[in-house]
Amino acid sequence: MQDRTLLTRNLNYALIAISTVILLVRLNVRLFMIKSPGLDDVFAVAAWATLVTLSSLEIFETFHGSGKQMVLVGQQDLAIFFSILPTMQLLYIASSGLVRLSIVAFLPRLNKEAFFKKIVHALGGLIAAVTTVCFLILLFECQHVPDLWNKRRLGAQCLAPSREAILMYTHTSFGILFDCLLLALPIWVLYSKMMFNSQSLRVMLVFTVGIFAAITGIVRLAVIVRINMTINTTFNISIASFWTDLEGHVGLWVACFPALQPLLRLVSFKLGLRSRLRFSSKRGNSDQARKNINRSAYEKGPNLGTRSTQSPHGRANSIWSEIRITAMPDIQPVEMDHLPARASLRSPDGSVGSDRRPPSRGIVVTTDVLHEIEPWGTADPEAEGKAQDRKEAWLTV
Repeated sequence: MQDRTLLTRNLNYALIAISTVILLVRLNVRLFMIKSPGLDDVFAVAAWATLVTLSSLEIFETFHGSGKQMVLVGQQDLAIFFSILPTMQLLYIASSGLVRLSIVAFLPRLNKEAFFKKIVHALGGLIAAVTTVCFLILLFECQHVPDLWNKRRLGAQCLAPSREAILMYTHTSFGILFDCLLLALPIWVLYSKMMFNSQSLRVMLVFTVGIFAAITGIVRLAVIVRINMTINTTFNISIASFWTDLEGHVGLWVACFPALQPLLRLVSFKLGLRSRLRFSSKRGNSDQARKNINRSAYEKGPNLGTRSTQSPHGRANSIWSEIRITAMPDIQPVEMDHLPARASLRSPDGSVGSDRRPPSRGIVVTTDVLHEIEPWGTADPEAEGKAQDRKEAWLTV
């Protein structure tokens, strides 16, 4: 293929459209569905802005020789092409760092343990440090900073192309390492905090989409090492540009996928693929769950103690399936002279019982009923805590 102009242009059009839609859906979920925005959303928006700018410049470059044989490009177009190239390199370094920081900022939602947070903070610090150092070295590689965008100026003193290539090799190598760590951490959390079943496997498969992002980084490194970009630059650089654009945008999609889980649960619930609809946020359970828990204590349906196990519409409520009814009989003998009068006998809802006659003598047996919200069948406090950790990790994902 002697002309990659159309391929480069169409690829970036598609990437911009897909990334924009995914980010808008993410913001809708975080801001309006669960109302729990975070620092990871800020990094995601910043990453999207830099990626869209980078792809837009890629499209603009196709009108000035990118993807064509260099001998077929005019001198005026070549001047524009080389003047934009440093900006694209800076945007690539910034966007890759912001995408990874967005994933790092999401990871504490999976696990609140101090040890895990230390690992996440250390990884985030390394990513920020490598991104900042590489960005600054590239930005100030020329003795006179504006010469970065006009290296052909007479008297311009900048890094040699070979040393600049070493900088890009180093940045890409660190990026591959960071991608592997960011892929391993969520899977490790899910494996350690959740039971190993089909549901946890499906969640892990969502994160394994990040494997493709890591592969694109490896392929890009192989391309820039194998091909000399100083020769026939307009044509050769387009090969690396394909993988550069894919690496950034796919990384953004991977960063957004976990935030879309509440929407996916809602869609599956509407389609009848699940019988429960529940999600969590910083404010606790969803509004639907709170409404179910706060419903009247005395509703129609079979009662256990004093709390109904059905909704007002007569349908079994899944929230009540997590309520354990613990009966604690408190049998106390009552003297005949101290029996309560008829008027003092009240039903559980506070109304005076008028159609029941209290016994004149004997023993009254009372039963206290305690309602506890907890995972089904976890009576042991330690097991209950572990189950709660697994539930929080699952609901977050």
